[in-house]
Amino acid sequence: IDVGLYWIREFDIDGWRLDVANEINHDFWRAFRREVRALKPDAVLIGEIWDDARSFLDGEQFDSAMNYNLTFAIDDFFAYGRLSAREFMQRVQQLLVRYRRRIQQAQLNLIDSHDVPRFLTKCGGDERRLRLAALFLFTHPGVPMLFYGDERGLSGWHEAEYRQPMDWGSECPLSDFIQYAIKLRHKYGTAIQYGWRELFSEESTLAYKAELGGHGFTIAMNVSEAPRTIELQAGAGNTSIELEAMSAKILEY
Repeated sequence: IDVGLYWIREFDIDGWRLDVANEINHDFWRAFRREVRALKPDAVLIGEIWDDARSFLDGEQFDSAMNYNLTFAIDDFFAYGRLSAREFMQRVQQLLVRYRRRIQQAQLNLIDSHDVPRFLTKCGGDERRLRLAALFLFTHPGVPMLFYGDERGLSGWHEAEYRQPMDWGSECPLSDFIQYAIKLRHKYGTAIQYGWRELFSEESTLAYKAELGGHGFTIAMNVSEAPRTIELQAGAGNTSIELEAMSAKILEY
């Protein structure tokens, strides 16, 4: 606890991401939170918990946890193709109702980290799959976190590889796309947190929207090697969205 307070007192850090938090008992984390919040009331506390974190998110310990269960769902759909779109969205919905809204909105969402293989490696080096997964990450409720270098296509299956030094090279089209996804998040962040809902999921295609006050977007995705068409209900009629292989369309309004 003294260490936790030192870095806030001396360097005014914004909070703590706490490693293997589930291997420490609840009473300690309650005491840690009381002391940290007494010193800095808006300090954020995030626990590294790979499974169901509800016992740590009771309002007396952490503000959120690393949402690895979402990571695994994203892996199974976007990288490995183990899930249909409907199965993927079912898992997403289960995670959305697991925690109260204020907890859900603070969950630290990620597609990879310093503890797992790089997402680009998991999807066989297919940047299209990485783009779709990153777009979903930045347009989903919670706090999106991108591991350094993913925006530059870093790869690696083993620890020495996925913790490699950052690539500070020249222009990178993937970086441009990630910057676009970040701008989309900044533009519609409130709508994503309060107005996100699924619209369609079938086979390899899905669609969802984020809307608040009549403004937002609809995103349709096709995670297959063949063109697909999605029919979405819009008012009294239907809207047809044509999707190329491994692509997404974003409709802003």
